[in-house]
Amino acid sequence: MKKVDIGVSISLFATSVYFIYLADKIPTSAKFSDVSAAIWPKIILGCMIVSCIILFIKSLKGSVSQSHSSGGGENRRLLAPVLLCLAYLLTMGWIGFLISSAIFSITYMYLLGFRKKSRMVLISLAAPILIGLLFYRLLYVPIPKGVWIFKTITEAFLSL
Repeated sequence: MKKVDIGVSISLFATSVYFIYLADKIPTSAKFSDVSAAIWPKIILGCMIVSCIILFIKSLKGSVSQSHSSGGGENRRLLAPVLLCLAYLLTMGWIGFLISSAIFSITYMYLLGFRKKSRMVLISLAAPILIGLLFYRLLYVPIPKGVWIFKTITEAFLSL
């Protein structure tokens, strides 16, 4: 497990550095020269780099906690959120950010064991709408709108 942690920390570190390089290439308008669209990716990637360094140091010291899987059931339980994230990324272009995020949120809450349906629906609808409006209206960051009827739905919510 020590070699795996070292390999993961090095590969994620390198990937983060590469994405920071790409974030520097995001065009900035003169109107928003103080805070550009690249600020959030840089903050998140900076945190990821710090986490990679911590994991690397802990792996070298041997202080990373070792967890042992009890069998195939655990692997399936871990695979479901990964597949859900992949499906979320693949469908966002077609059905848009708002709808795909709502579906992702409610499904992920269910996978995590959250069973209060009214709160699941409220959170899964409110969070994407608020995040979408924040990015679209305040930060002027375009969000995927989807195609066909999904584009119409997304544009209706963003016009609020």
